[in-house]
Order: sequence, then C-alpha cells, then structure tokens
Amino acid sequence: MTLNVTQHPGDALVARKVISYRAVGPKGRGRVAVKVELRNTGTVPWTPTGAALVGSKREALTGLTVWPLEPIPPGRFQSITVEMNAAEIEARGTYTLKLWGEQGGATSVTLDGATFP
Repeated sequence: MTLNVTQHPGDALVARKVISYRAVGPKGRGRVAVKVELRNTGTVPWTPTGAALVGSKREALTGLTVWPLEPIPPGRFQSITVEMNAAEIEARGTYTLKLWGEQGGATSVTLDGATFP
C-alpha cells in the first residue's frame, strides 16, 4: 500500500516513495514492512543504523530489522526497508517511522503516518 506520509522539516534525507506491506501466513503469523525510497541531500554518505516505529500512544514496536545497511551517497536515492514479525491483529493504527544513521549532518529522517494494510 502506497503511503501518504508527512516528513519532519529539516531532515537531510528526503523520502520520495513509501510503501507498507503485510504478509500473513498460517495461524495468523506473518511480517509487516515499510519500504522507503530516500534521497541523501547532504554532503556525506549516510548509512542507516537503526529504526523505530512509534504509535499514537507512544508505544514502540520492537524487533525491527533494517536493511540494507549500505551507505547512500550524497545526491543519490536508495530504498531502505524496515520489517518485523507481527500477527494479523498486531501493528494496527498509525505510526511514526524514524530512521537514524551514524554519519555527519544527515543523521535521521522522521515520517508520520505509516500504516499497514
């Protein structure tokens, strides 16, 4: 599902396209994921090192995996995926997605409005 998210001002990374997924297997277990196409508008490469998905009641989803952990060169686009295990009834509602990295000026990006189908 393509998402219409709101990005926080001042981020040196710009989200161009955001898509969420839910896969449910037998017994209701599965995974959810958010794929974000980011452009590094900074002057140094940026590598993701972590992520958080926080709900409207400030509850954070745990067990997130971020990939690929490869640098995004200045001026370039790259897709980053954040995923986690979730039962069919879990990960409902609207979340804020925050991605952070370790390099220079472009340290994080925050997107409001992430939902899962």
